[in-house]
Amino acid sequence: MTITGELFPRCALPGCANPTDTQGHPCGQCRRDFGPMLRHNPGGQPMTATLRANGKTYAGCASPGAGAAAEAAAAAAARAYADKGVRLQLRIGAGARRAIRADRQRLDQVLANLLSNALRHSDPGGYVELEADGHPHRRIRIAVVDHGDGIAAEHLPWIFERFYRTDIARDRDHGGSGVGLTISRAIVTAHDGHLWVESAGPGRGAVFAFTLPAP
Repeated sequence: MTITGELFPRCALPGCANPTDTQGHPCGQCRRDFGPMLRHNPGGQPMTATLRANGKTYAGCASPGAGAAAEAAAAAAARAYADKGVRLQLRIGAGARRAIRADRQRLDQVLANLLSNALRHSDPGGYVELEADGHPHRRIRIAVVDHGDGIAAEHLPWIFERFYRTDIARDRDHGGSGVGLTISRAIVTAHDGHLWVESAGPGRGAVFAFTLPAP
């Protein structure tokens, strides 16, 4: 008799298909990667449902400016970038100094995920740019720009989708749990924001950018 993976409980987080010991709970890797978020998941709700519910609160609270959040994220990532020999360049425009409607802890998680993803796909001697500035329609735009592996055009529409694992940006050979981009999109969406990716193709880097509302 052949035993297939579908007979075993799977991780409860969107975008992760790892087996877990208890149905409806996250796997061990996701518990390590997203522990603070999981501790705020009331009643064992699916992560996406929890984020949407919390988003009603996020939309009404103002955090320090996007510039301050970007500076803190760059400082937190500095050691990992230095260890790999990748330069992290910070570009903050005047428009990023306004307050934004966001939960700071969740915003920090999104920036950490995007910076980690960029670092994994950058070679030693390369560089990554973290940008923040104003955007039309009372929005703030934050972007992480890398010049590394890049993403083929056919993968771009699916880069944030649940269980999509064949694209290079979420290849397990590069480390990580493989759900960081999916979780980041859920967080941004819950804040009435938009997260997208751009790439000119393999070997030509990628831009992960998102917008959030400003009061």
